[in-house]
Amino acid sequence: MSVPAAVRFSQRDDRVRYSIPTWSSKGGTLRSARLNVVSPAPRELWSQVIKSSPEALAFHTPEWLDCICATGVYEDASLAYETVDDRRFILPLVRRKWLPTPLTTEASPPYG
Repeated sequence: MSVPAAVRFSQRDDRVRYSIPTWSSKGGTLRSARLNVVSPAPRELWSQVIKSSPEALAFHTPEWLDCICATGVYEDASLAYETVDDRRFILPLVRRKWLPTPLTTEASPPYG
């Protein structure tokens, strides 16, 4: 069975929200779950996720991404994922600022 593509479900300010249908089979039955994605990741949510993770380093913080974007080369392309059971994940990403969005790709932030 093919999984449907992401469905754009709203756009507020400069944030884009997606709902991605995911499929899992458990106990022989097929059920659908929703994974909500917001880009760029809201800073408040990002800070909460960082504070709840003992493995988080300075390189994972929104402030680090802000420093990288302040150079003028990159812009924020971070993603916030939220599952229906309230699990939250942040994926820090940047994209080159000077390229049109269709011609650039998101990537992990550079170090240093």
